[in-house]
Amino acid sequence: MQQPVIAKSQPTVYFDGACPLCVREIRFYRSCRGASDIQWVDVTAVNADAFGSDLTSDQALARFHVRNEQGKLIAGARAFIAIWSWLTNLKWLATLFDNRLGHWLLYLAYRAFFMLRPFIPRRDDPACNDKRCA
Repeated sequence: MQQPVIAKSQPTVYFDGACPLCVREIRFYRSCRGASDIQWVDVTAVNADAFGSDLTSDQALARFHVRNEQGKLIAGARAFIAIWSWLTNLKWLATLFDNRLGHWLLYLAYRAFFMLRPFIPRRDDPACNDKRCA
């Protein structure tokens, strides 16, 4: 019996467009070689059908997600490794961190970010001025 052929699709990155730090990071990624092959979805600017059946907007805002070429959803620190592997000039980061120690270090950094994230003003927050939130 022959295995079904899985059609490859475009990798997708779901990001929080209201988070200034997230927007800066995505802006950097989009400037890298290979970024044009990735679909970039601002979860604050699309409706629910843009996520697929296995991801809600609340989940996408609560944790960083990407979808690989085979349609598999990847979340958290491992999602960064996936992005780096898709971007030509950042593949070395994917290679460096795609191991047990690397996953652990990224997990710790990602958890630290989430502890600080509530203190980062959102773009729609009056306390968010142009210099801090651009």
